[in-house]
Amino acid sequence: MCLHLTRLQCIPKIATKDIVVYKHVAVRGGSVFTPIREMKINSKLIIPEEKKNLTLKDYFNIFLHKRINGKFIHAFREFGLPYPGRFYGAYDCSYCIKCIIPKGTIYYKNDIEVASRKLEIIDIKFLKYYF
Repeated sequence: MCLHLTRLQCIPKIATKDIVVYKHVAVRGGSVFTPIREMKINSKLIIPEEKKNLTLKDYFNIFLHKRINGKFIHAFREFGLPYPGRFYGAYDCSYCIKCIIPKGTIYYKNDIEVASRKLEIIDIKFLKYYF
């Protein structure tokens, strides 16, 4: 997943309150994981595998290329986006989990998606799309 940004959206934000978002997940063999990076979700906190602090070079690359690939967790701003039953490669990602971007977390957003340094799961039930 890649978050595409306009030049103005390349300015990082810090959440001033908890922000509700929806994370697409894949379910296979009783395990839940992120579909692109295949990161297993074992707790209520989802953080990128690249846990290092962001450097000035990271921020510069985001501004230069106007997109975010790694070092952030991607999610959608509304339930049902981008469309029901989206597939990422071979994974059926017709499941979403309701999360928050916790107050104080660095994030970026466009009209549809967000990318943040961490997500906290607030509704552990799967929200299944029906189509």
